Amino acid sequence: AREELKGLKGADTETVNELHNCQQQIHDLQAETGQLQQLVQQQRVDSANLHRELFTTRQEASVAQQVEITHLSKELLQARKEVAAAKQSLLPREGAGDAHPDNVLLKRHTQT
Repeated sequence: AREELKGLKGADTETVNELHNCQQQIHDLQAETGQLQQLVQQQRVDSANLHRELFTTRQEASVAQQVEITHLSKELLQARKEVAAAKQSLLPREGAGDAHPDNVLLKRHTQT
């Protein structure tokens, strides 16, 4: 009976040790799960921040493009005005007569 009792105590000790090992593994896995959850949460925050930054960058680029378009439109309008003024200056002047140098140049240009 004593031998049998020793065998049971040995089995109980082994079972208790296995139980402690399992409890330690559960504790370790819970800690690891907590760390992974923190990492996932940080990734979500980082992703949201990147999306906001991308949106802001796109808005800034759009504003910069609109400013550039407005500036170029103004330059184009000014260039058109200058071209119109230059064309106007090439037209024959009233009362200047055919001998006026502008009229002579214009006649030569239109005859060729």
